[in-house]
Amino acid sequence: MKPHFFLLLSFLLFIGSAISQCQNKNVTPASWYPDFVQMESSTTACWIVDLGVGKSYTEGDTSDTVTLKKDYTINGQGSTFFEVVFVINGNVRFTNTLFQIPVVSPYYHKKNLFRIESSGFLILEGGDVRSYRLAINQLSGGSGRFTGVGFTDNRVVIVNRQDSLQEALTSSFNSCNISRNLGSDGDNAQSEVAVGIGIGCDCSLASLDPLQFFFSRFEIKNTNISGNIGIKGVLYTAGSKGQISNSYFSDNTGRSGALLIEFSSHLTISSTRFERNSALFGGAISLHNSDMNVVNSTFTSNVASLS
Repeated sequence: MKPHFFLLLSFLLFIGSAISQCQNKNVTPASWYPDFVQMESSTTACWIVDLGVGKSYTEGDTSDTVTLKKDYTINGQGSTFFEVVFVINGNVRFTNTLFQIPVVSPYYHKKNLFRIESSGFLILEGGDVRSYRLAINQLSGGSGRFTGVGFTDNRVVIVNRQDSLQEALTSSFNSCNISRNLGSDGDNAQSEVAVGIGIGCDCSLASLDPLQFFFSRFEIKNTNISGNIGIKGVLYTAGSKGQISNSYFSDNTGRSGALLIEFSSHLTISSTRFERNSALFGGAISLHNSDMNVVNSTFTSNVASLS
């Protein structure tokens, strides 16, 4: 046999061995939390988890979090998590899952959902995230990809804080619906929302807008951002680099417009519509000490109360 045949055979055996490290696991509402703990303590490198169609899962002790250090693909199949907090340390993928704080819950608008730590990569595909104080707290070195997800009726959708733009990984929103998020309500300024955002950041809740990027890279495409309320702007960037394409900003309200771009940020906007956004300053966009390139985009009926 030729030497390259043995190389190919060795490669296929290696791939087969890597795939075999992933195991399937079915979980039920009564056992999902112990099962996750058990999976974390196992020697298996990664898990494919089937939550079951349309099931509901509730964290028993609301002061605890579920830490996921291994690699998971979690098939939600329309299942719902109530009042569950996840710390992401591995590569974690949720599909078609609803995360929700019920309106009747005392934790309504009082809890985080995801904290992505330095070794974490979070993928959300489909599903919805509703009624959290902070849906995604992305720490330095963490990253995420969100596709076809609805983010509605939260206070803050994402705070992405990186140590430096040069080392930041790109987080992306693709084909998402981001609507009716209210920004922070200003209470309990040093609460869990501020955990891990970083020294030097204005961590008071009164300063948090629905989408915030500090020294980070982001991409937003094919996404609807409508009916949100921001403290400064609905989307706020400081020292960041972003791309927005084929998206729609409408009926948003913020002190400085739907977008507030400042502190040496760099933003490219293409094929995007801005309609009926209102602010004291800026209307659709406010730009301060930053660079912006706008291509093939339209601005209609945006209003700034003060010039």
